[in-house]
Amino acid sequence: MTYNIAYAIFITMEKIDTRVIREKLKLTQEEFAEKIGVAFCTVNRWERGHSRPSKLALKEITKLLEIYNKNKNGK
Repeated sequence: MTYNIAYAIFITMEKIDTRVIREKLKLTQEEFAEKIGVAFCTVNRWERGHSRPSKLALKEITKLLEIYNKNKNGK
C-alpha cells in the first residue's frame, strides 16, 4: 500500500499531505528534511500549504516510503 501512495504522489503531483507522510515515518520536520535533502523551513512551508514539493523532492519522498515499506514488511 505504501508503494501505491508513493506512486500516486510522484505521478499526479497533486496536493499531498507531507505531514501525514512524515508522521507515518515517525520523523520530525528536521529529520524528514535532512533525509530528502531540503531545508527544515521547506518542509515547514509544505506542511503549512505555502508551497509544494518539487519533482526531485517527491522522488526522494517516494524513496523514503519504499524503504519504510520494505522495513515494515521485513524484506
